[in-house]
Amino acid sequence: MISSSYKSLILMLAVGAITNVANAMPTEDLPEFSLEKLVVSATKVPTTMFNANANVNVVGRQEIENKHFNNIGEAIRNLPGVNVQNMGGSGEAYADNTLYINGSKNIVVLIDGVRINFNGGDAEKFSSADFIDMNLVERIEVLKGSASTLYGSDAQGGVINIVTRKQSGNGYGKLHTDYGSFKTSHVGLSAGGTEKGLNWYIAAQNKKSGSFKDGQGRRVPETVDAKTFNVKLGKTFDEKNDLSLMYTQYKSDYSRIKPKKGQVYEKATPIYGTKDNNNFVMSYNHKFSESSNNILSFSRN
Repeated sequence: MISSSYKSLILMLAVGAITNVANAMPTEDLPEFSLEKLVVSATKVPTTMFNANANVNVVGRQEIENKHFNNIGEAIRNLPGVNVQNMGGSGEAYADNTLYINGSKNIVVLIDGVRINFNGGDAEKFSSADFIDMNLVERIEVLKGSASTLYGSDAQGGVINIVTRKQSGNGYGKLHTDYGSFKTSHVGLSAGGTEKGLNWYIAAQNKKSGSFKDGQGRRVPETVDAKTFNVKLGKTFDEKNDLSLMYTQYKSDYSRIKPKKGQVYEKATPIYGTKDNNNFVMSYNHKFSESSNNILSFSRN
């Protein structure tokens, strides 16, 4: 059995050895850690994430590019407390797709701080699979928990704020295309740039998907032919004032099935439908100080 004096001696020798190793390490070899500055606006006032008086998750531009998200739903579905329920193979053929935050479907969806989903039932909720132009997204802020004080009774579950990108540098053009199983294809063309305080972005995309097989090998006759068109114009007058105009359009022709009880998929009669959604937002932002700004906006859904 080791006496208390020997225990004290061993402890002193161990502390001395650790101290000598730390002192022997050159300062330039010590690892450095830094956290990227991130501005969060889900609480209406720009602030850093650590100072936000709310539970906020942010999906940034770098993560969107690295993980190749195809739509907003893919970008947020793995966040803690967020449940994206997209019915069907693509998630675009149903009007009753639902988002839940912390178990509640009462949420508010914003683009650049302006609300885009309607009050009321599930059918008027924002369909995350419809927003497929991820080149337009700078980051996605998800505020979890009741935000009714700021956003009304529909924000019991939380708020999703989609922050769009401001273009920088000279003009550019991009062509994107990919193909996959079940006749899935995605073709997009975009262009943008800046000149004399004016920034602009324009894009058009076409996404198609055909019938697929479920986990039991049954053919599911569901098809989608979706087209999107997005335009964003911005003007920076000075450090405190800027104006932005944005128009987005989503239109799709789809077919889906709803088998009767006991009926197999192959014998179910397809249901054909069309989505035609467009949104226009004009916003004027005036910055009073580092912690205070005012946004005057006009929107049409």
